[in-house]
Amino acid sequence: MTLLKKAADLLGLPIILLATWFIYTDLYANFFIPKPLELFDRFVDIWFAERFLSDVIPSLYRLLAGLGISIVIGVLLGVLVGSVRWLRWLLEPLFEFIRAVPSTILIPVLLLLIGINDTMKITLIVLSCMWPILLNTIDGILGIE
Repeated sequence: MTLLKKAADLLGLPIILLATWFIYTDLYANFFIPKPLELFDRFVDIWFAERFLSDVIPSLYRLLAGLGISIVIGVLLGVLVGSVRWLRWLLEPLFEFIRAVPSTILIPVLLLLIGINDTMKITLIVLSCMWPILLNTIDGILGIE
């Protein structure tokens, strides 16, 4: 198969869909279907203007900080619990119970305890991301002979 054929197979449907979108919005005015060029201009305004620095960068910082803390806590605690049999026997039911609780339910509690700030948001991310990392680390340690 030639490179041109592979490119046509890969890009054929998206090009057809974009062309249909351009033609349809040019011929018919519909409130629910935006024009592609207007949508692209709005995208550039939101993602590459002053709002990028004030909105996106802090969100990415909170996400990376929360994920990093989750990885450290989840791996360290998972190795410890997975290695010590009596500790695993003691804590595994608690971990399974807490894992089943949706992290969004903790938002009112965290608002009362911490307040609305970056610490609360990072704590919520940590509590959301830590359980899969922790439980998979425990399972990984148990799989090692």
